Parts: sequence; C-alpha cells; structure tokens
Amino acid sequence: MKPFFCLQRTTYGNVILLTPFLQKKEVIDWDNEGIVVEVSSSADASLKETIQYRLYSAIDFAVDSWIQELKYIPRLINSAATFLVVYFFLSLVVRDPIPIIDEMVGSIAASIGVYLWTASKNRKSELAMKKRTEMKNLVDACTYRTEEDLRVYEDLLKQFDESAPIMLSDKISGNNDQFSSVSLPMNAPQIHEYLGMFLSQQEKNKNVIDQLAVTPMSGKRRKQLAARLLSQTKSRKIDLPLIALYMITAGEVNQLRLT
Repeated sequence: MKPFFCLQRTTYGNVILLTPFLQKKEVIDWDNEGIVVEVSSSADASLKETIQYRLYSAIDFAVDSWIQELKYIPRLINSAATFLVVYFFLSLVVRDPIPIIDEMVGSIAASIGVYLWTASKNRKSELAMKKRTEMKNLVDACTYRTEEDLRVYEDLLKQFDESAPIMLSDKISGNNDQFSSVSLPMNAPQIHEYLGMFLSQQEKNKNVIDQLAVTPMSGKRRKQLAARLLSQTKSRKIDLPLIALYMITAGEVNQLRLT
C-alpha cells in the first residue's frame, strides 16, 4: 500500500497533501485497497474535511482525464461525421452568395459543438460515475495514523517559511552556503518523490526543479539562478520554502543511493 502524507504548514495555515493521487494514473489503477493518511498529530474535523476535499478533487480530475482519453476516438469520429454532414447540407440545400466560406464556418462550429457536448456526456457516463464513486467511497472510509516523524518535515518547512528569501535562494542554487546536514526519517525518498510531483503541478516550480537537476553548474550560472529564484519568489511565482524542503530530501535520497 502506497503511503499518503499530510504536512501541516503552520506559518501560512495551509496543508500540503502528498499522495500517489498526484499522478492521474495512480487514481485509475488503484486496486480498491484502503487509504491510510499519515499525520503528525491527531487530525481534527477541519483537517479531515480539507484532506477529503483535496482527494475528491484529485479523483474528479483523474477520472475526467481518463474517460476523455478512453473515448477520444469515438468523440473524434462523431465530430468528423458532423462536419461532413453539415458541410454537405449547407452546400447542397442552403444557397448563399459566398460559397465554401459559410459552409466551412458552419461545419467547424457544429463539429466543435458536438465534440464539447460529447466530452461533457462522457464525464457523466455510467463508467465514469462508477469509477468516481468507487474512489470517493475509499476516501470516505480512509483512516488516519499519527506518525510523529512527519514533524521533522513540518519543522523544516516552518524554518524555511521564516527564513529570508535571499538566503534560501543562495542555498538552493548552491551560490554560497549549502544546506546543513539533517537527519531525516526513512520515508524521505517517498516524501521527495511526492514533493517533486506536488511542485510540478505549477509550471514555474517545475522549471526550477528541472534547472536544479542540471549538473554541474558554473559559478556564474548559480548566481543567475539565485537571482531568478529571488525575483520569482518576491512576485509569488514559486514556492521557495517548499523547493528548499525538496532539496533537503534530495540530499537524503542521494546519500541512500551511495550506501
């Protein structure tokens, strides 16, 4: 059973939910096994409601994407058939002073309308509703387990949230100081993987992760990256503290690979 982690971000009062459901494929392939959400302390009603809402949203998004991919060919055929029928109808039945143009515009509009209508119908299909209901029932029946090791990550995130952005920018880019060595729990590799998926949901954060994966970096490039990180975090385009936590867990993962 793959773990679900909930990190409570006390500085900003929000919740970081790290789960397999960050990948659409995991939702669809989930084999009706139970869901256990690990929290650093007992979850109150408000936290449970937040977690349930986040998981529901992930399920809706994944199922909608899955059913559209599954029904893509029939939807495409319906749209193409509509285009041809409307085109020939307008060409042979409706007389207009400007040939072809009116037929093309009408046919394209009709085919797009059918495409969107079919997509909406697919989202409400019996197959989609069944999968959505099965997964949400698992969420409703999920259990919560207190795992004090998660406090290590929450404390680190609190520390990074309260740190000066310029200092974090330098450390993340490796421009000057490096992060101090931290002893992390055994679940660090899984946390690192989920953090990568969580951050990749926003394009700007994903770009930073991709840049950090490029090694080695020259001193000039590190300075440029540090400046870019500082600028983007001031305009709230990236989540610098969460990226810092990602880097800390990356260090632990690298150590495990070397042992």
